[in-house]
Amino acid sequence: MFVLACGIYFSASAQQQIVFDSAYMVMQNGAELVIDNSSPTAIVNPGAGWIVSEAELNEVKWNVGNSTGNYIVPFGFSTTNYIPVNMNITVAGDASGSLKFSTYHGPTWDNLTYTPTGVTNMHGNTVADNSAKAADRFWVIDGSNYTTKPTSGITFTYIPGEITAAGNTITEANLFAQRFNTTGNTWADWYGTWGTDNAVLKTVFTGTVSPANLLRSWVLADRSAPMGVTPVTAQPVSVSACGVFDTSFTVVDTGVGMTYQWEVNTGSGFANVTNTGVYSGATNATLHITGGSAVMNGYIYYCVLGNGLLNSDTVKITISSGPTVIATANPTDICRGSSVSLTASGAVSYAWLPSASLTCSTCSNTTGTPASSVTYSVVGKDAFGCTDTQKVAVKVDTLPVPVVSATQKICEGHLASINASGGSSYSWSPAGSLTGANTSNPIASPVTSTTYTVAITNGACSVNDSVIVIVNPNPVGVSASGGTTIAIGSSTNLTGTAPAGDNYMWSPSSSLSCNNCPDPVASPTTNTTYTLLVTDNNGCSASDTVEILVNENCGDIFIAGAFSPDGDGHNDVLYVRGNCIKDIQFMVFDRWGNKVFETADKTMGWDGKFNGQPMNVGVYGYYVEAKLIDGTTVQKKGNVGLVR
Repeated sequence: MFVLACGIYFSASAQQQIVFDSAYMVMQNGAELVIDNSSPTAIVNPGAGWIVSEAELNEVKWNVGNSTGNYIVPFGFSTTNYIPVNMNITVAGDASGSLKFSTYHGPTWDNLTYTPTGVTNMHGNTVADNSAKAADRFWVIDGSNYTTKPTSGITFTYIPGEITAAGNTITEANLFAQRFNTTGNTWADWYGTWGTDNAVLKTVFTGTVSPANLLRSWVLADRSAPMGVTPVTAQPVSVSACGVFDTSFTVVDTGVGMTYQWEVNTGSGFANVTNTGVYSGATNATLHITGGSAVMNGYIYYCVLGNGLLNSDTVKITISSGPTVIATANPTDICRGSSVSLTASGAVSYAWLPSASLTCSTCSNTTGTPASSVTYSVVGKDAFGCTDTQKVAVKVDTLPVPVVSATQKICEGHLASINASGGSSYSWSPAGSLTGANTSNPIASPVTSTTYTVAITNGACSVNDSVIVIVNPNPVGVSASGGTTIAIGSSTNLTGTAPAGDNYMWSPSSSLSCNNCPDPVASPTTNTTYTLLVTDNNGCSASDTVEILVNENCGDIFIAGAFSPDGDGHNDVLYVRGNCIKDIQFMVFDRWGNKVFETADKTMGWDGKFNGQPMNVGVYGYYVEAKLIDGTTVQKKGNVGLVR
C-alpha cells in the first residue's frame, strides 16, 4: 500500500506509465495525483490495484489535453472493492485541459450530510431529502483550463452494499446517473437519459454526455423516484372545440434537457402520439393539433416527461356540435316608424347585426326600429364558443298616399261608383250597401246620404280616408192620366201631374202632339202605353204610365150625297170620312168634266167654291183614292149634290 498524504506530481512522456501490480494507493488530506500523460494507457493494469480517494478533495488530475479514448481511473474502496470510473472521450476538448476525479462513500444513508461542494440538496419530487433513493457514494468530475470541454460517456462502478445499506429503498435495476446542476441548484438531469444499469458488472453507463453536462457532482439514484425531479409547473388544459379546429396542449417543467412524449387515448387505451396527420410537437412541451375534427370528441391526452418518470395531468377534447339558433321577427312586415320584436334562442350569448336600429345588440330578445327593409343576422354562441348564425328579414313599408274620389251625388235608388288609390289593398265601410267592399272601386247603393270610409293599406301601413255619397230624393206626386179607348185614326188628350218646376218627357213621342208638355194630344194607331218621366233640378226623376187602347176596325170610307155650303155651320164642307185614312187623293168635277177641287190632305174638304167663287147648285162628280193605315187602298167615285 502506498499512502499519498499531501500530493504527488507524476510527469511522464507517452511511454511513461503508472503500473499497478497487486497494490493500491491511499490518498489523504487533500492529496492530488497528477498524471501528465494524455494517453489513456498512462495507467497500466487498472484493477490489479487501485486508488483509494474517499474524499472530495483527494483528486486524480489527468492532463488529457485534446486526446480521446477510454480513460480508466482505478478507484477502489479500501482494499476490498474495485470501483473504477471509465471516461470514454469521443470528442476532444482543449489541448491545455485537464480532468479531475474523486469519489467518496457516505457513511450513512442520509447523503444530505455528506454532499460535495456546490450540492445544496438531495431533493426529490415530493420530499426535501430523497437520500433513501440515492446510492451512498458521490463522484466528482471536474476540469480546468477548458474553453471547449470534451464529449464523453461515463461508466460508474458501484458497490452493492452502498445500494442496499440500511435506510435505502433502491431497486438496483432502476439505477441511473444524475448530475447536480449548480446553475439551477437542482439534480436537474433526472429524466433517465443518463443511465443504463448492468447488474452483473455493477455498473451504470451514462451514454454520451454533452460538454455542458459532463462536469461536477454525480450520484447513482433510483429512476422511479429520482433526485431533484422538477415538478410540472403548468399543466395542460382541456379544450372544447367546434367542427374543424386548431388547438394545442402545453406542459411546463423547468427540468434541464427535459424529454416529452405525448400520449393519446382514442377509446382503446393510450398510445404514443406521432408527428403525423393533425399532430405536431409530439415530443415537445407543446402538442399542436391542426385541422382536428369531430371524430376526436372525447380523446384524452397526457404528457410523459423524463422518459417515463413523470406524467402530466390528463386532458380531454370535447367537440361541440354547436348551437342550433332559432331566430324570429314579430311582425316580419312593419310600417316605417314602427318596431319589430326580435327573438333568438338555442345559444348562450348572442350578437345581432346590423345593430344601429336595435335597443340591444347582445340580448336574446331585442327591439328594432329599422328605417328601411333589412335582414338581421344573429350569431349565437354556446358554452364552448361554437357559433351558429341565423337571419330574419323584416320588410319596412311606406305609408300610403291616399287619393279618393270627390263627393258623389246620386238620386234615390241609383248607384254610385266610388274610387280610392295609393295602396295595395282596400277595405270600405259600411260594407252593407257596397258591392266589392274590398276593392279600390266598389259600387255604392245607399238609401240615404252616406259617408264611406276606406282603409288604404300598403303592407303593414294603413291610412283612412272617406267619400261622401249624397242621395237626392226622386220627385213625388208624378202621375200620367187620360187613359181611354179610341177608334183608330182618332186622338185623345193625356194629362201629366208633377211638382212645379220639374221637366216633363213623354214617350213614345211619335204619336204625340208634343213630348215635353204636361198635356199632349195622343193619336196612336195601335194600343200604346205612354210613359211620363219627370226630372227635377237634381237630375232625379219619377215616372208614371197611361195606356190608350185603339179600336183598329177601319170600316169603309164615306162621302155625303149632298152638302149645303151656305155658311150656317152645318154640312158646309164636303169631306171624305173614314177611321183609318192615312193618305188621300180627293178630286171634284163639274158636269162638263172640269176639275173644280183637289186635295191630298185628309183633313181638308170642298167648300163648294172654285177659284174663290161659289159654284152653282147642281150635281157634281167626285173621285177618291185613299190609302188606309192597314196598308189597303180604297177607290171611290160618284155624284154629290150641291144645294143652298
